[in-house]
Amino acid sequence: MNLAKFSLQRKNLTYFAAILLALSGVLSYLEMGWLEDPDYSIKIAAIVVDYPGATPEEVEQEVVEVIETKLQEMPQLKHLTSLSRDGRAVIQAEIKDEYWSPELPQVWDELRRKIRDVQPYLPADAHEPVIRDDYGFVFGFLIAITSDGYNYHDLKSYVKDLRRELSLMPEISRIDYWGLQERQVFIDLSTSEASESGVTLQNMMQVIKAQGQVVDAGTAEVGTRQFSLQISGELKSLDDIGNLLIPTSGGQDGSKLVRLKDIAQLSYGYKTPPASLMRSNGKPALALAMAPTQGSNVVLVGRKVEERLAELQAQMPVGLEIHKVAWQSDYVAQGVNSFMVNLVEAIVIVFLVISLTMGLRMGLIIGAAGLGLTVLGSLTLMNALQIDLHRVSLGALVVAMGMMVDNAIVVADGFVVRVKQGMSRLKAAEEAANLPSIPLLGATLVAVMAFYPIAASDDSSGEYSSALFFVVGLSLFLSWVVSQTIVPLLCMYWVKVEQQTTDQSVTGLLGRFRLLLTWALRRRAVFVLSIFAALVLSIAGAKWMPVQFFPEAVRNQFMVDYWAPEGTQLLTVAEDVKVLENRLLESSEVINVSSFFGQGPSRFYLPVSPELPNPSYAQLLVTTEKASQVNALSESLQKWVEETQPQALIRVNKFGVGSGDPWPVKIRVIGPASTDNDTLRNIETQVQDILRAHPNIELVNSDWRQRSMRIESHYSLQEGGWIGISREDVANATKKTLDGKTIGVMRQDDETYPIVIRVDETAEDSRMLDQIQIRPAAAYNSIPLGQVSKDTQYQWYDPIIWRYDRRRTISVLAETQGKSTLKVYEDIIPQLQALKLPAGYSLEYAGEYESSNTARKSLLPGLPLALCIMAVVVVGLFNAFRPALIIFGIVPFALIGIIWGHTITGIPLGFISILGAFSLSGMMIKNAVVLLDQANLNLKAGMGRYEALVDAAESRLLPVVNASLTTVLGMIPLLQDVFWQSIAVTIMSGLLVGTAVTMLLLPVLYVLVYRVSGPVVVESKS
Repeated sequence: MNLAKFSLQRKNLTYFAAILLALSGVLSYLEMGWLEDPDYSIKIAAIVVDYPGATPEEVEQEVVEVIETKLQEMPQLKHLTSLSRDGRAVIQAEIKDEYWSPELPQVWDELRRKIRDVQPYLPADAHEPVIRDDYGFVFGFLIAITSDGYNYHDLKSYVKDLRRELSLMPEISRIDYWGLQERQVFIDLSTSEASESGVTLQNMMQVIKAQGQVVDAGTAEVGTRQFSLQISGELKSLDDIGNLLIPTSGGQDGSKLVRLKDIAQLSYGYKTPPASLMRSNGKPALALAMAPTQGSNVVLVGRKVEERLAELQAQMPVGLEIHKVAWQSDYVAQGVNSFMVNLVEAIVIVFLVISLTMGLRMGLIIGAAGLGLTVLGSLTLMNALQIDLHRVSLGALVVAMGMMVDNAIVVADGFVVRVKQGMSRLKAAEEAANLPSIPLLGATLVAVMAFYPIAASDDSSGEYSSALFFVVGLSLFLSWVVSQTIVPLLCMYWVKVEQQTTDQSVTGLLGRFRLLLTWALRRRAVFVLSIFAALVLSIAGAKWMPVQFFPEAVRNQFMVDYWAPEGTQLLTVAEDVKVLENRLLESSEVINVSSFFGQGPSRFYLPVSPELPNPSYAQLLVTTEKASQVNALSESLQKWVEETQPQALIRVNKFGVGSGDPWPVKIRVIGPASTDNDTLRNIETQVQDILRAHPNIELVNSDWRQRSMRIESHYSLQEGGWIGISREDVANATKKTLDGKTIGVMRQDDETYPIVIRVDETAEDSRMLDQIQIRPAAAYNSIPLGQVSKDTQYQWYDPIIWRYDRRRTISVLAETQGKSTLKVYEDIIPQLQALKLPAGYSLEYAGEYESSNTARKSLLPGLPLALCIMAVVVVGLFNAFRPALIIFGIVPFALIGIIWGHTITGIPLGFISILGAFSLSGMMIKNAVVLLDQANLNLKAGMGRYEALVDAAESRLLPVVNASLTTVLGMIPLLQDVFWQSIAVTIMSGLLVGTAVTMLLLPVLYVLVYRVSGPVVVESKS
């Protein structure tokens, strides 16, 4: 179908369709979902099993091994990672990359069935497994509610009310608490008074349980009505518990009872030590993590939540304040605003370039229709296909902007040339669009297929970047439609062209280009060898080119991770971190410091995985006034902590972009099925020594952390048997003394509080442990622990056991500075390979090395199909093999520009740069197709092959240079975005060299392949 003829004949319909497309684009922009990052899936589920009293080895053997063996049956499983600690197992099941978000719910259902199947085989004392398949859920909005003068109970009450109000907003789908303290009822019992009164623990537990449990009193039928019967008297206050009557040793017949408050002290308190704790700007705080509804405009949601928070803050009493800790909408708004600025800049750049080379009106037509209308139409198609605006889709539009105008430039230039040759404006407009329509469509398809390996990738990086292919494809195909419809119509009615019927001598740029091309064709062998030598030298010089997987994010926040020695109490960590908080709050550049103790905060940023629960861990989230202040502040803080805080491992960490590992350097030390921990630790030490010796590696540590000490009391089976005291009796006694033992619950309004009994004895060392009084549950007399435990001693042990794919694994972790991580790996891998490891032990190189290699390999499956389609299109356009061979032969020479571009600018080449290289190859092939197609048209017009080639190169110079200039200059706005600056450098530097290669090397290869003689024809004719 001749779209150009159809559009020219129905100009009103064409104008109307263009206006509708523009308006729909504006409306789509306003109603589309706005996100920070693409909605890609974290394919990890966590299974948590508590096994109180079990050692890490027992947890590993009796819980982890059983669950992992069952999960291994799942064909969707990629990796298993497990953590075994005292009394707790955490198993992380990672699913294969090819299972994207739509398939994951079915995978999680199968995982749950596997866990249900294996549950009967877990230890009887192990709790029911808790499965968290929302491990990758992103909240986006995190607020802290600080308290000045309020206790945690009052603070929690206000936070609950705040949560209720916020959950009523239709824009919010989920709200989670963080940092809640578990309130408890403590019964502090004196063993001496209990013994004198004859009260036993068993009697006390029976009474409290009977009085505190929910009871079913049945239903009463009165006439035709039915009434449920409720029995009052449940435990609702300390007085209710204190007035409970407990049978004593003298009251077996029920005659002797004692009030609980007469022999024990009752009070409210909080679990000690707490599981987690939070401070914001040095004040006690609780956090609320809020998630917007899926597909919503995060910027609008953020504004509405801010307005509602302002209303609620006004209703709260003095001393309670709401602080924003992480606010996704701010960064989304920044990204969208940046895109709008980039769009305006790109339109201005296109307008200026085209205006200078083709005239003012042509600049307006190509800038407004070729670029502006195409972008608005792309937004319409994106909205229809439910592609949200986020970091990748916005960047894809900016990347495509440089290519959107290529088709329009070719059509507009063809119109001008034909009118100058005396053709009527109507026929010139029709022929300029229709004649190259198929070659332009084929070249557009080639350019789009260059991005196909991204969509075909099943890696998480591919899923993260997949929108790039679809957005670029939509926009480029739409640009072809625009070039065939509205552009020729506008050219016919708006572009003024002076007719030119006589040949003029070639001057200026065209003259100099013709001389250069003629020189290259005459010295074709020297020219080809010189270009090939430049390619070889560039590849050899690539070792100086900086390399990075994914860049750091532009964000006015950074994190401070704090690891105290393993075994340190959480409250001690909280006290030690105050020095860091005060140091940060003294800076005028810092506006908020929120500290999370015991584990990481809820996932508020997609690439950051929350740290698993660990009482020795803390994380500080620091917010500055400007993103530009982060680098200097974080570097100075890292230097300060290294000089003044030697007691802990402290890492000042900036946010990254895209998927990746939390630690750039990660070496796995993997043992056999029957691993000896000492051997594993010995290999770990050797690996750490190698890393510490490297000048660009710092903060070397391991995920097994330090060995810790535990107290082991050796229970005498013989003595315990004679006295009638079991291991359970000993454990109950020590539990009551050291931690307190839960014996019931108290219900108050919508809350339930555990009732915990504590014995007033202290046991701070092994000698005092021997004095703990032990009494069987049904007995009245007690004896000291020392009579059944003959030896109590301290022992070193591994409090953490990690496994990777069912084998014990220590991961050695480190940070890099002053040199790219991949270059550091090149330095240390030979040294690590030289280590002599015992049989069955091995090393794996993970971290950024593994992530980047996996991401690059994930592009390979889609590469053959992309190349095949590109080759078929090129061969089909020319119905010959040699043009395709020539066109694909020039693509590798773009590496010259890519390598030196990144080397000179110092901007690292990363995963996104590879995508840019694919894009660049498509642009070069497109330009080459247009040039050789013109040469074929010249051949059909009767020119000799040499003359046809030179004339085609000369006539295509202006469109190719214009298209390349608009692309290169259109990339300039991307240099301001750290995520896209790598692809910008790749395309800018590569296309500059690629354009020269296309216009010079391609003709030289053409004459070599077709064995065209020298410029005799051209010179004799002149």
